[in-house]
Amino acid sequence: MREIEAGIAAMRGRWLMGAGAFDAAPADWRAAAEGDGEPELVLLALAAQAGRTAFLPAPDGTLSPIESLPDLDLPVLGERDRAAFRSLMALVKPSSEDTNRVLAMIAARGWVVHPLDHMPEDTDEAIPPVYAPWVAWAARTAGKAEVATEVLDEESFDLIPHAARRRAFAALRTEDPAAARGLLEARGASLPAEQRLALVTTLSKGLSEEDVPFLERLASDRSGKVRLMAAGLLARLDRAADDGALAQELAVFHSVKRGVLGIGKTTVGPSTLKTDAQRRRREELYGVVSLSAFAAALSVERQTLIEGWRFADSRATAGMVELILRTGRDADVTGFARGAIAEAPTHLARLIARLPFEARDRLIPLMAPVMHLAALVEVVSHRPGTLGRADCARLAIVTSLADRIRVGERKGERWYGLNSALFDLALIADAAAAENLIETFVTAGLARMDPGLAALRFNAGLARSPACSQTDIVGDLR
Repeated sequence: MREIEAGIAAMRGRWLMGAGAFDAAPADWRAAAEGDGEPELVLLALAAQAGRTAFLPAPDGTLSPIESLPDLDLPVLGERDRAAFRSLMALVKPSSEDTNRVLAMIAARGWVVHPLDHMPEDTDEAIPPVYAPWVAWAARTAGKAEVATEVLDEESFDLIPHAARRRAFAALRTEDPAAARGLLEARGASLPAEQRLALVTTLSKGLSEEDVPFLERLASDRSGKVRLMAAGLLARLDRAADDGALAQELAVFHSVKRGVLGIGKTTVGPSTLKTDAQRRRREELYGVVSLSAFAAALSVERQTLIEGWRFADSRATAGMVELILRTGRDADVTGFARGAIAEAPTHLARLIARLPFEARDRLIPLMAPVMHLAALVEVVSHRPGTLGRADCARLAIVTSLADRIRVGERKGERWYGLNSALFDLALIADAAAAENLIETFVTAGLARMDPGLAALRFNAGLARSPACSQTDIVGDLR
């Protein structure tokens, strides 16, 4: 072995000087290369092979085999769609967030990507749940997780990485709200404040009177953010703290215009303030007052406050959105979102994100005039890639994009943000709608193979080939 090592070192020295290395090679290697027309290439191949096999460093400890990649509940994309997915990723170069949105759209169609094309990482909570076994496997093989389980319980609570733990906790809260609350009560105190806040926020799913004792105990939590979140959750259950005095102060900054003799709609809106100090104080009060207390201070019903809000002042509306998101019930959020569709669409995405899926579905028929794609993406985020052809055709944003493409085509200009808008549309439309959108934008002036249409083309052609089998996947990984 030492003769080979010394021979390789001598050969390398000759090559670095630009000379031949035949005379410096070990005798057996010279014999193997002597009859070849390119002996130096033979020696180079032998040296490379020796470096890859004979001189690998010995492991520090005992080697153990890596566990097999788990099966997922959905089949892997076939070869044709795999190639289309790789092409899309290379052309668009999406962010981590946008990549997760693509994965969610693919999963909604009943597929998952090949692990060699993309392996989701345990970095956030937005990874589609179907990939949880792969994420857990990757964390274990990389030494980032200490347990070989995706089951969240008291024993595994501290051993599962935070992002995976939050996903598992959200799933448990949906399946068994009491069990999730009990687990958080038993083990949550050991978490850092931000991680504890993330799990407390998840209690908004399935919120009920049974959560009240635990939320009341959080009033003494060491984190101010956790205390504020717990107070907001209690307010949604009409168990707000005594904030009547603060609510009265907030009411002073608003005016109520009532209908006369039952005719006309009662409206509520911010008064015109004279100083920045007053505006700052109003914004502070939006962050601590509950919706119920505010309505009581204005002497109006909650529903009247929600449905009669005047959207003229954008800063006040932003504060009202925060107040409703923090302390309002789902019905309050839905009611305010309905008004915001026409009056304040920039706030729609955040309002919709608070709503359960069934409430979002009821908003879809109302979303046609909305010009903010973030809101459209959010309203169908629980079932991406499923908005039908008729619904997409009614969207005002589609007509606006086509018009802007026509103008840009005439001027020879391409406006910033077009590709992003087309990408967002591709993630909400179903296959037929995606095909129709391609035709709409091609007619408006885009080339059919325009890079901006890449995501729409992928959507329209998704799942045209048979799925890859698990045997194929194992073979590829080898």
